Amino acid sequence: GIAPDYQEEGRMLGEAVAAENSPDIPVWIFSEGLNLGYGREIYDGLVSSLEKAGFTTALYERKTEETFRQAIESTVYPGRENAVIAATDVKSLDEAADILGGSSVYANRIPGLYGVGSTAKLLNELDSGIIKGLVVNDDFDLGYMSIEKAVEAVQKVTGKEQILLDSYYIQKSDLRENRFERILYPID
Repeated sequence: GIAPDYQEEGRMLGEAVAAENSPDIPVWIFSEGLNLGYGREIYDGLVSSLEKAGFTTALYERKTEETFRQAIESTVYPGRENAVIAATDVKSLDEAADILGGSSVYANRIPGLYGVGSTAKLLNELDSGIIKGLVVNDDFDLGYMSIEKAVEAVQKVTGKEQILLDSYYIQKSDLRENRFERILYPID
């Protein structure tokens, strides 16, 4: 099969969060569910690199529609601590970005929002500064290599092999770079 190395994506995300923030601030990890998709692999890589850098983490797995909103809103109460948020999936990241983008009061309490994914909406939120950084993979190569492997399978050229795609950590300044253009905007 052909797929990203999800644990590596988590590790890369954790290293970026650690490089850009102080270990004095906890990292809240938002997830739709660790047993959904590749959530566990991303989570394991993320926590491993954050703990290695001296960060404390707290997992917020969606239990209700309000799980993430309640966590973010709790930061504005007196005596509550600031937190950095790292989301292990597109849906959690998208929701956190909507909440943070909906009120400027959270900007001082949540110094960074990070995650995995490259939907047009997430790229726009990175561009506007709501999201500080994303780990993305090359979906263009994924599609191309999948077709190539399908043709080889029909022609019985290769056996079963696992191909891991590269992932990249990007920030706002990377959005218009040529080397990421094909990855982030394959249709344009």
